[in-house]
Amino acid sequence: MKRGGSGVSSWGRNVKGSRSESFLSSLPFPAKSLTQMEREKIIWEFEQLYHSLKEHEYRLLARLEELDLAIYNSINGAITQFSCNISHLSSLIAQLEEKQQQPTRELLQDIGDTLSRAERIRIPEPWITPPDLQEKIHIFAQKCLFMTESLKQFTEKMQSDMEKIQELREAQLYSVDVTLDPDTAYPSLILSDNLRQVRYSYLQQDLPDNPERFNLFPCVLGSPCFIAGRHYWEVEVGDKAKWTIGVCEDSVCRKGGVTSAPQNGFWAVSLWYGKEYWALTSPMTALPLRTPLQRVGIFLDYDAGEVSFYNVTERCHTFTFSHATFCGPVRPYFSLSYSGGKSAAPLIICPMSGIDGFSGHVGNHGHSMETSP
Repeated sequence: MKRGGSGVSSWGRNVKGSRSESFLSSLPFPAKSLTQMEREKIIWEFEQLYHSLKEHEYRLLARLEELDLAIYNSINGAITQFSCNISHLSSLIAQLEEKQQQPTRELLQDIGDTLSRAERIRIPEPWITPPDLQEKIHIFAQKCLFMTESLKQFTEKMQSDMEKIQELREAQLYSVDVTLDPDTAYPSLILSDNLRQVRYSYLQQDLPDNPERFNLFPCVLGSPCFIAGRHYWEVEVGDKAKWTIGVCEDSVCRKGGVTSAPQNGFWAVSLWYGKEYWALTSPMTALPLRTPLQRVGIFLDYDAGEVSFYNVTERCHTFTFSHATFCGPVRPYFSLSYSGGKSAAPLIICPMSGIDGFSGHVGNHGHSMETSP
């Protein structure tokens, strides 16, 4: 069977709402407490958003009221001027009508003075909005347009983020207890007693070169093996500068060099020298992340042929391998090397009990095979 797997940076999975709700209703109390905590957090965040929007609304309405007053004063001033001119013209017309009754000689004598007074009456131009008021209206309109566009973008982003958070939450419901398999560890990798931490050492241990052990690259596999279903675990990478994590087939080559790529049975993401994040597709895919990964969630959907990675700290999706064809059991995969400084810290498999309110395992909703350490 040919292996496969293409990478997509968009959401590769859509979990049906009805199926999710029925599943949640069957969960034990500790799992339900997670949803309650998330619900309270979402309510709090929306309350903060509501208060922020109300504040912006108050400011815009106050500014609009100022503009209303400025426009009213400007128009009222123009009306007052028009009324004054009309009054002067009406008085002049009345005087002319009286003079029409005078003899022609007297009328001609007074006409010069009357015309002179008429010329002194300033006929105003048709009223137009003053330039300074026009500028204020323009600025206000631009602010309203900016606010409308920003709110639209924010709403779209919030909706997208909520969908991403929901997907991560649902992935976490498939949490499994993963430990490191010491029989597979490269001799320079030091495992903790609880088999949840691994660090790199320049001094190689004197370990038997059993068939399961990697003998060239600093790799170690996790337990259990997965042969079906959905499974989720998290890894604390911290400030380490070089690491690779993901899944691989249990049958991958352990001896000699091998490229970590889907065609060789590996589905993983990697950080190089503390700067470059890559999805190890073929060819590799650069991951332009906004924030460094500190804690990575890995979600395996064996039956769908998907391996997804999440930035748990930011609660967002990072990458998904899709259309993968797994040839047999699949296992958690870890690789790290020493590059000095902070990277000397161990890579840690996070215990999933108690995660965001969990006090026990919600489940490994599929099939797995334990591997004996």
